[in-house]
Amino acid sequence: MFEFLMMSGRWAAPALLIAAGLFGQAATAQDDAHAADRRDKRAEFSALVATCDSLAGHPHSETGRADQSGVAFGEIDAAAAVVACRKAHVVFPDHGRTAYNFGRALQAGGDVAGAAEAYRAGL
Repeated sequence: MFEFLMMSGRWAAPALLIAAGLFGQAATAQDDAHAADRRDKRAEFSALVATCDSLAGHPHSETGRADQSGVAFGEIDAAAAVVACRKAHVVFPDHGRTAYNFGRALQAGGDVAGAAEAYRAGL
């Protein structure tokens, strides 16, 4: 075991992880992080997310789209926004901005409990 501690170079860390029995756990955590990053990138280019952004997005939200500036809370068409944002949230449940926009849409429609749940999902 002491030999692993004396190693240097690019194989030192993997050798220590294998010795500690953590290599599989570290690889799994890294794979999970990469998968989440890929889902976020797909969400950013999704038509579902774009529609939700345009119907319920906050005016100061950074969507990365020049053609979308968001909607003031009092101007949200709740019926349309709830439908669009629910679809986006079902497909991308871990996308924080979509959960937030879904919460805004629900709150605008008077569903405060549902809005609170959507806001929590976005955290």
